[in-house]
Amino acid sequence: EIAMANADVRARNARVDLAKAERIPDVKVELLYRRLEASKENAFAVGLSIPLPLFNRNQGRLREARAEVAAAEARSRMTQNELTARLRESHLQLSTALANSRTLKTEILAKADTVLRGAEARYAAGDISLPDILPVHRDWAAVQLSYLESLRDVMQAWAQVKSFAKAL
Repeated sequence: EIAMANADVRARNARVDLAKAERIPDVKVELLYRRLEASKENAFAVGLSIPLPLFNRNQGRLREARAEVAAAEARSRMTQNELTARLRESHLQLSTALANSRTLKTEILAKADTVLRGAEARYAAGDISLPDILPVHRDWAAVQLSYLESLRDVMQAWAQVKSFAKAL
């Protein structure tokens, strides 16, 4: 997006250069030949024309081209600002995803493993039945899945940050 905006600015600058070049009048030189049949003579004529731009010095087109350059530069800055804002938003998402993942890993996963080991020990001792341990296994699997989803969120946020960082 930034490359396209910069290319647009360069194209508009080229139009300014063209408008400046069009202010300079074109000098025309004409060389004519004619044969006079009545007197059997050859004749040559040379003509030179230089238009004098008294009233039209292409100022309107030049102002228009300069205004287009200013608009293209403003669009380029707007694009860059939007990409910077998206980069900041992606960085915030990455920070949040990393914090969630760390919390799940350090606090919740360890506690879920402790609860599961305790429930399996009680089941092995015969203190609880199979229907009582199944919800504990289900909850432990849900915590593991949540952790994997948090890692996926981290990777997606990292990919966004990386793509925006390359663009800027």
